Order: sequence, then C-alpha cells, then structure tokens
Amino acid sequence: MNSKTDSTAVNSKFKIDNDKSYFDSIAIILFIGLLFTDFIPDFDVVGYTIPVHYLYLSILNLVMGVFIYFNAVLLSTGFFNKIKKSFFIKIYFLFLALCGVSLFFAPNLSLSIVNICYLLISFLTIIHFGILLNNRLYLIYKLVFVVVLFTFFETSIALINFLELLKINASEAYKISLNTGNINIFAVSLNLKIPFVLLGIFTFSGYKKWISIIAFSSSCLILFLNNNKAAFLSLGLIVLLFLAYKAVKTKAYKKIGLVVLLLIVAMGVAYLVTSVDKETSVPTSAVNKASDNTEFSMLNSLDKEESASSRIKFWRNAIELSKQNLFTGVGLGNYQVEISPYDNKLLNNGSVTIHPHNDFIEILVETGIVNALIYFTLFITLLVINVKKLKSEDTEIRTIALLTLLILLVYGIDSLFNFPLYQPTVQIGFCIIMIFTLLNQSVEVEESNLLVSKKYFIPSILLSLTLLYFTFEIFKTYKLELEIKKDYALEKHLISADYIAKNLPKYPNINNETYPFLQKLGVYHYYEGNFEESKKVFAQSKKINPYSGVEDWYLSKIHAKTNIDSAQYYIKKSFESRPRDLNSYLDLLHISNIKKDTLEIINTNTVFSSYRDEPMNYIHTSNALYNSGYDIKKLNQFIAEGLSKFPQDSLLLDRKEMFQKILDVKNGVVTSSKAKVQSVKNDENTAADKRLNNVVNMNIYLQEAANYGAKGQFDLALKNYLLVLEKYPDNLAIHQNIGLCKFEQKKFKEAIPYLEKSLGDQNLNDGKSEYFLGICYLNTQNKAKGCSFLNTAKNKKYPNAAQIIEQYCK
Repeated sequence: MNSKTDSTAVNSKFKIDNDKSYFDSIAIILFIGLLFTDFIPDFDVVGYTIPVHYLYLSILNLVMGVFIYFNAVLLSTGFFNKIKKSFFIKIYFLFLALCGVSLFFAPNLSLSIVNICYLLISFLTIIHFGILLNNRLYLIYKLVFVVVLFTFFETSIALINFLELLKINASEAYKISLNTGNINIFAVSLNLKIPFVLLGIFTFSGYKKWISIIAFSSSCLILFLNNNKAAFLSLGLIVLLFLAYKAVKTKAYKKIGLVVLLLIVAMGVAYLVTSVDKETSVPTSAVNKASDNTEFSMLNSLDKEESASSRIKFWRNAIELSKQNLFTGVGLGNYQVEISPYDNKLLNNGSVTIHPHNDFIEILVETGIVNALIYFTLFITLLVINVKKLKSEDTEIRTIALLTLLILLVYGIDSLFNFPLYQPTVQIGFCIIMIFTLLNQSVEVEESNLLVSKKYFIPSILLSLTLLYFTFEIFKTYKLELEIKKDYALEKHLISADYIAKNLPKYPNINNETYPFLQKLGVYHYYEGNFEESKKVFAQSKKINPYSGVEDWYLSKIHAKTNIDSAQYYIKKSFESRPRDLNSYLDLLHISNIKKDTLEIINTNTVFSSYRDEPMNYIHTSNALYNSGYDIKKLNQFIAEGLSKFPQDSLLLDRKEMFQKILDVKNGVVTSSKAKVQSVKNDENTAADKRLNNVVNMNIYLQEAANYGAKGQFDLALKNYLLVLEKYPDNLAIHQNIGLCKFEQKKFKEAIPYLEKSLGDQNLNDGKSEYFLGICYLNTQNKAKGCSFLNTAKNKKYPNAAQIIEQYCK
C-alpha cells in the first residue's frame, strides 16, 4: 500500500513539474513574440508601422487569450486578488474608463475608436501576460537574457545597415530606425532594453556576459550616432542610477568601471565616425526654405519645425485648446483635427501636428483635466511602489523593482517629449512596467488554489476578436493611403474616384495628415472633371475636418472656370483657414489680380506677411498690383518698404529699378549714360524705350506663366516661359520651370534636359530639380538614374523623396 501511495505521489509531483515547465516555456515563447514586434515588416504600408504593429499585437493577444481559455488552470484567484488589491491598477482602470467616456464628446467618433482600440490592446497585453507570468517571476533572468539577445541582434542589424548606407547616403545613414518607424521611437525602444542589458552585465558570466557587453556597447553607439537629446537624457539617467545603486548595494566597482569604459568608448567611436564623415562628405542644407529663391518657381517646399522651441509652441497651443473643454476634453484622438486652427497659424503650407509631443498634455486636451491628473497620478504611484520595493530584503524583488523603475524613467521622459501612448513598440515597455509592478510581491500567505471559471474569460477573447477586426480595418486604411500617396507623387492619377469610393475607410476616416478620405475622393472627382460630384463630396468632407482649407482651394479652381466672384470667395476662405499657406496666398493674389481688386491684393499680402515676412512677398504682390493697374508711385513706395526690411535682396533691387524706369517713362524723362536728363516725346523706337519694354514685358510674361501654372494650364504657362527663355537663355530658373511644365504634361523625356540644365544654378539647391528628374527617369524606365537623383533630393530633405525611394528604389 505504501509503495503504491508513494508511486502516486511521485507521479503527481512529476505531472506538476511537467506542467510547470510547460507553462514556463509557453510564457517565455510568448514573451519572445512580444519583443518580436520590433522586427515585424511594414507589409507595404511604408512609413506607417503603427497599424502593422498593432495588428500583430491584436493577433498575439488573441493567441494568448485562446491559450489561457483552454488552459484554465492559469486562471487562479490569486492573480485576480492582486488586481483587486492594487491601487495603481484601479487608477489605470479609471483612466481607461474616462478615455471611454470622452468618446461621447468627440466630434469625430472614428478617431476616438481607433485610439481606444490602441489603449485596449495595451490593456489586454497587461492582463494576458500578467496571467501567464503570475507566480513565475523566478523566470526573470531568463527573460533578461531574451531581451539581451534581442538587443544584440537588433543593434547588430542596425549597425550593419548603418555601415552599408554610410557608403551610399551618409546623411540618411544616421537615421537609424529599422522597423520601428523613426529614429526617436528606435532610440526609446533601445533605452527600454538597456536596463535589462545592464543587469545582464552584472549578473551573467561566460558567453551571456559577453553578449550583454556587446549589446550595451552597440546600443550606446547607435544612440550617440542618432543624436537624439531625449535619448541621451534617458541613457545618462538610467546608467547613472543603475551604477549608483550597484555601488551602494554590491560594491562591484570593476563592473561599474567596465560599464563606464564601454560608454566612453561608444561615445568616442561615434565622435570619430561623425568627424570623418563630415570631412569626406558634401554638406547639404539641413532645412529647405519655405519659398524659392526666384519669382519664376511654381512649386514650393514645406517648412518643418522640429526644434525644442517648436515643442513649447505646440504645448502652448494645446493648453489653449484644452481651455475650451477643460473637463470633458475634445474627445480621444481628436487633438489632431481640433488643433488645426492653432497649427494653421504656426506651421507653413498646411503642415500639421498629429500629437503635441507630450502625452500628459494630449490626455488633458482629449479627455479633460480630471483624467490628465489621474494619468499623472498613475506614474507617481508606480514610482512610489517600486521605490518602496527597493528596500525589500528579497533580492529578486529588489532586482525587479530596479528594472521597473529604470524602464519607468525611460517611458516617463519619452512621455514628456513625445507620444509613446500610441507607439506599440514603446507600449511594450509600459506593459512590462505594469506587469512587473503587479506581480513583484512577496508571498506572505499561500495563494488559493481555487480557479476562476473560464467562462468569465470569454469577454477577453471577444474583446481580442473585436480589436483584431478594428486593427485590420485600420491596416487597410493605411494601405489605401499609401496607394493614394504613390499616385499623387508620380502624378499618374491611375486610381479612380470609383475605386476610392468603394474602399472608403471608416477607421480612421482621415489620413495621416488629418485630411479626410472624402476630401481625396473629391479631389479625384475633380481630376476626372466630375465637378458637381466633387462639390457634393467636399461638402461632406468639410464636416469631418472644417479647418484644412483644401476643399475651398479646389472649389475656387472649379468656380474659376465660370464665376470669378465665387472663385475669389472660396480662395479667400481657404486662405483664412491657412494664412501661412503659400499656394492659397498666391492664388488669392492671382484671382484678385484678374478682378483688378487692388485692395484685396494689399490686404492679402498684409495678412500673409504678418506670419511669413519674406522678400518674395513684395515681388509677388507688386506683380499683382502692377498688372491690376495700381499707381506706379505707390508701387515704388511699396518696394521701398520691402527694401527697408531686406536692403540687400537682389530681386527687390531689380524691381525698384524696373518701376523707376516705368515711372520715368510716364513722367517723360530718362537718365542717359552721360547723366543728362532728356525729354522723351512719344519716340517709342528709341533704344531706351525698347530696353524698358523688354523688362516690363518679360515680367508680365513671367507673371502670366505663374498664373497659368497655378490654374493648371501648363501649355499656356509653357508658351510664356519659352518666350522669356529666348531673351534670357542663361536663366536656369526658367529652365527649371519649363521642365516642371513638361513634367505636369507627362512629357517626361522632354522635361529631363531642362531640369538637368537647371542643376547648374547655385540658387536652386533645395533638391526640387533632382526630385522631379528622379521621377522623370523612373517613368522612362531608367531606375538607376531615377534613384540616384532621388537620393540627392532626399539628402537635401526635399519632401516626399524618401517615400518614393522607399517604394521604388529598394
């Protein structure tokens, strides 16, 4: 009997040990799956890794939910008791609840649904991994080594890519991001892993220690090469605090010295690499000008403000917006639309901010001041809890608390300067913070063996399925956006309005630049000549985002063909929506010129110059005023005003000379080469008159060419530019504009020689000629030359160049 009992006990223990080993292995495998998010490819959603990563996390959560459901032994009451007793979890639940309440106050429910889905994915990740790792934090060092390995492989790939790209395109080589989306996200992702890597250096021996050392060195090197200030701050603080803690607790001074040495070496190598690169590479402009250097140009680049001072302006605007709905907020996800009236007065040419670069302020704006305070309280509570755990007598608890605090520090700093709340690769760090804080407890009382019925877990699976549906819809939306962007960039317009209508997205209903997809549908109706349908769609689009001004811009173009008064009305509305937009400004000048409305021309220039006071404003406005019959004396005074602000501007000096000659002719006098004043009596055949008429006519031709270009009448614009070219064959800016006209006419082969000729002008160094040359060569099946020119344009930071390269030059 005793032997049989003993055998049963042994078998039972063997089964328990096997089950334990099995669930341990599953927990580690799924943890690996979580970290694998950084390696998920973009699946042709180039530049939009967020929807791809959230779709992957939705699938992963469904897998975990189903596994837990069919292994109900994991559903112990002990885990749910921890949730019930955890004050910070209650704060987190309250935060999510108030985010949900904000949906009732959201002007655009579609945007709120997208963001609540993202938040709920993080919530499910915390619950599912919490269940899987409950009573399994003894696996901590295995989890640490998994993170170390991922960091090792990730940084190795990044450095290999860096070295390869350094030979081809030095300026792009330093933008190390892999599949995370951009350099800032990649930097934060690395910093979130560094606490694990540091722990590996101090804990492991043998090959594990060497892998940890290499992973730390390469991580630091990449962070220094990326030159990200927030990342520097995070790296410095986590290394300092970690080493200070180890110095007090373990006195492992050799290892502390090793870490310091590795950090200094990484900094030195980064400095040497950048120094050598500066000596051997051709310098390029860091920022494109908002307007071109010449009056002949038709297309303009965007200004992008990304400095620390810009962030302060974004925060100030966001706080002003929050005052309008202090307690309810504007609705989760609606910041990006509702901030537009503020952004339109801060950013040039329709640029937008999707986030205010501060999670706390974004929560304030979108969900109200109460929820913002709750969210801030969550961070303070997590900090206090884990600081207290550093005093525990249990070494394992102290180690996990230290890890959690350092990850919290990285995440907190990023929350102050960026927007990790909706970045999946950074949200993994937040989930680890929450899970470790919840589970890192000493077991004072043996947990109950009672299990929660698995039927109570069905809502989790249903929620996972719901989130999978929405993230797949979001993924399809960004796929469509990329198709439209490609079509725009290559100027082919192969996509039809019917195609967009059939695939019109619901989640979200605006693109990544806050323009409604209905607006894009209206634009394609416009291209197809279906103006009445375009008007109807634009009316619907303006209800989704009434601030963009793009609909009114197109409505102005539609009405310009039949009713100039209506055209002026709509272009004024577009300009009022975006008073810093160069195209709206120029088009309003053009239409006012047609109407000979000199008062409107002057008012338009006054408003535009109050935001962007540039010498070209005086050139554009004087053209419109002159062609509207404005008094020449007043025009001279107007140019004199410009010269008082920009005394060295050559175009203004030329314009002053031109208007002075016109005034002299009108007054009947002209200065001779011998400084004698002669009377001019209707002798239009004199050499002086001919030269004067040439100057005036050339400027009229240029103004008309620009006006025709603005209306899309490129054949007429081309005629005027060719007339000017006959007189000024060496003016390379005119060559550029002829090339651009032929490009718009889809005459890519004919455009190439003119655009190549313009490359010799030092004033045309913004990358525009290279960009359009690249697209011309792609359209003529010369990929090598096309990609070469596009890379040059990308180096000069010309808009869209990087996107075209990503899609067509891989």
